[in-house]
Amino acid sequence: MDAIYYEDSENFVGERNRVVPQAHSLANAKFFGGHDDIRQRLVDDFERPRLENIRRLKGEYAALVEPQTALTYLFERDGRCTKINYSRNEGWAKTRDEYCNGEEFARFRDGLLQNWDSMQLIPSMPLLSCQMHHNLFHFMFDLLGKLANYPEEETQDYAISLGMIQFLFQRTMTIRMAGSRRLYPLRNSVRVIDPMVTSNAFHDRGFEWLRNAAKFPQVASTRKIYIRRTKSTWGRTGCIVEDEAFLRFLRDHNFDIIDLGLGELTFDQQIGMLSGARVILTPHSSSLANFIYLTNPVSIVEILGTRWAWPPTLELSMALGFKWYGIFEDRYDERGDIHVDVDRLHEIMKMVAAE
Repeated sequence: MDAIYYEDSENFVGERNRVVPQAHSLANAKFFGGHDDIRQRLVDDFERPRLENIRRLKGEYAALVEPQTALTYLFERDGRCTKINYSRNEGWAKTRDEYCNGEEFARFRDGLLQNWDSMQLIPSMPLLSCQMHHNLFHFMFDLLGKLANYPEEETQDYAISLGMIQFLFQRTMTIRMAGSRRLYPLRNSVRVIDPMVTSNAFHDRGFEWLRNAAKFPQVASTRKIYIRRTKSTWGRTGCIVEDEAFLRFLRDHNFDIIDLGLGELTFDQQIGMLSGARVILTPHSSSLANFIYLTNPVSIVEILGTRWAWPPTLELSMALGFKWYGIFEDRYDERGDIHVDVDRLHEIMKMVAAE
């Protein structure tokens, strides 16, 4: 591969490009379980500014819907490539770049260039794409959330690869959030002139758009819910070890137990299972993105295994005015599930009740 441009293609024309600073504090957040190094990493990520932009990529391009992950790459006639859905994660970016320098990807590119003039030509429209589209969190915020950058009355058509809406939750979420817009599904590779490309910041305006677009009713917060995680799309576990002491804790505090699954439930079904939540106990999971549709007051008690501790739920909770209690746990069983300090959970529930 001769060149893969990210945000620095010479053909990008900026329409809006701005830094979005963090607008919230950590006043409603509490950390437990030590591990100051991990805590600091989460705080640093929370505080960093985000970049938001909308750009038009001038010229005619062939859009390759890459079979391995359904990501979208744009080629010029001379074979130069612009990847429109880059990842800020260095590990992910390296993996994709290694693939793009391989023989399989070269065959896809060469086939595209040879059949350039016979490919369907589509008009200029936003091309939505996302590195981790199979993940509910990234699909919601990094893919559909980009529609917030395009006013509905100005941009009626948008394109997504069919490979990015394979799961039931993806299809039902896309339908609910689209409003009057028309989805142009990319079944095969196409040609496009002057495509619009956007990257969106994780911030209040996007949250507000997602809540307004979904139009879920506001429900009084009364329930205590434990979200059971049995597996993940990546084969990781990260579930909670549900020994007798833990199950007794759930009974003592009247928790309802739910499982949001791995994409087999509709968007509406998932939100319905969380409806009316006042307290949520959960391990880290992409399904926590659904919290954006809850009604305050809400307290989130998140179990963060030290092997996989990331800040999105913390940031979302602070933006929505929730109370967030993050518990670092470093004890795992042979399967990779997390042992939880039940005594600490009892103490945290006292704090939740007092606030």
